[in-house]
Amino acid sequence: SRIEDAVTQKVDAIVLGMGDPAQMTKGLESAQQAGIPVFGLDAGVAPGVLLNVTSDNSDLGKITAEALMQAIGGKGNVIMFTHDPHPGVRARAAAAEAVFKANPNITIIEKKHIDVPGPLDNARKITEDLLTSYADAGSIAGIWAGWDEPALGALQAIQAAGRTEIMVVGIDGTDFARAEIAKGGSFFASAAQDFDGMAAKLVGLIEAYFNGQKPADQSYLMPGKLVTKENATK
Repeated sequence: SRIEDAVTQKVDAIVLGMGDPAQMTKGLESAQQAGIPVFGLDAGVAPGVLLNVTSDNSDLGKITAEALMQAIGGKGNVIMFTHDPHPGVRARAAAAEAVFKANPNITIIEKKHIDVPGPLDNARKITEDLLTSYADAGSIAGIWAGWDEPALGALQAIQAAGRTEIMVVGIDGTDFARAEIAKGGSFFASAAQDFDGMAAKLVGLIEAYFNGQKPADQSYLMPGKLVTKENATK
C-alpha cells in the first residue's frame, strides 16, 4: 500500500529499504504501470524492481572463515553452525566451507543446523553437547557461525566450560559481537555488512539512471568489513 501511495504522489523513483519484493506484487505492478522505477536496498530482485544493492554473502562467509583459520593458526578441527533455509546464511556457509576444505590442515568435524527463533539458546545447548563429545583440549579448534547470535551462544558455552582455547567467529558485526571481540577472548571476529557502502552505491546508480545510463546489472553485491579486536570499537 505504501508503494501505491507513492505512485499516487507521482514520485520520480521508489526505494525499497529491505523487505521482500515478492510480498509487494500489487504495489510493484502499480509502479510499473506508472513508469516509476523501483530500486532495492538490501531487498531483492523481482519483477518490477529495476535493481538491488545488497551484501555479498559469499564474501562474508569467505572472510570470516579466513579469520577463523588465522585465529587457530591455520590448523585444527572446525565446527560450522548453519541455517540452510535462509539463502544468505546458506551462501555464507558454502563459501566458508570451500575455504576450510581448501586447507588440508583444517577438518570440518561437525555441521549443525541452528534453530530460528531462539538461535542463541539453541547454539549454546548444541555447543554444550559438542564440548562433552569432544572433551579433550584441542579436539575443537574453532567454531564458525553463520551469524552473530549462534556465535554468542557458542561463546557462552565455551566460557562456562573453561574451554577458552576454542575460537569463534560470527557474521553481522552486531553491537554485542563487537563488545565481545573487543575483549580479545574467544570471540575472534565478525563481518559487518557495509550498509553505508550499499547506500552510497545505490545513490550513485539512481543518479546515473536519471542521467540516462541504464544499469548494467540487476543485482549489485557489496563486500563486507571484517571486525576484529583492532577495529571493534571504531
